[in-house]
Amino acid sequence: MAGPLLGGFFTTQLSWRWIFYINLPLGLVALAIVGATLSAPARVERRRIDYAGALALSFALGALVLVTDLGGLTYPWGSPLIVSLGALAAIAIAVFVWLERHVAEPILPPRLFAAGVALSAIAAWLLLRIEEQPGSDPYALARRVGIAAERVDAGLAELTARQLVRPGAVARSFALTASGCDAYDRLASARRERLAQLAAQWPDEQRQQLATVLRRLAVDLVPARGHGDVAQPAAS
Repeated sequence: MAGPLLGGFFTTQLSWRWIFYINLPLGLVALAIVGATLSAPARVERRRIDYAGALALSFALGALVLVTDLGGLTYPWGSPLIVSLGALAAIAIAVFVWLERHVAEPILPPRLFAAGVALSAIAAWLLLRIEEQPGSDPYALARRVGIAAERVDAGLAELTARQLVRPGAVARSFALTASGCDAYDRLASARRERLAQLAAQWPDEQRQQLATVLRRLAVDLVPARGHGDVAQPAAS
């Protein structure tokens, strides 16, 4: 969404030639990367195009560009035209947000802005193990529970690409970055809640005893960050 606004800024403040100075080199680089890395799918699937969302987004971006380009220069900021364009942009954005929440295949899926940790199962497992067993070799930990090295490679690549882990002080070990610590806190909280839910599902005659054990495990196995490290079995 910032592209049209930046384009208007460059053409107004610098020159229209800057559109080509920036877009052409970036476009060539993107084309080369796509050609080298993107492979065509083996099968073709029919997709639904979000025409309504595209139209609403076009109105919103067009109105915003006109407001920033004409406002304060050609027309006063309080003029009826600029105010109307601003209102049109606000309405179009509201319509676009509503559409993206209801169409089958939105242009901009709302889940991209949802809070939480969107990791694969192996990446989430590795993130928890790296924090709870610092200095350990993730491949050795995975072998103990029967996880193949290829899956560990994929999980570590995912965590590294998202800048959630970094190489640790010990060889073949990893440590969490600041973003990784935030992701760990959310994953650990979700695990504690799940253990508490399981504890509430035991039969009545065993619920009190087993619920106490599970809740204690939930606290001991997933301590809050900053409250000290608690040892955990290697094969957990």
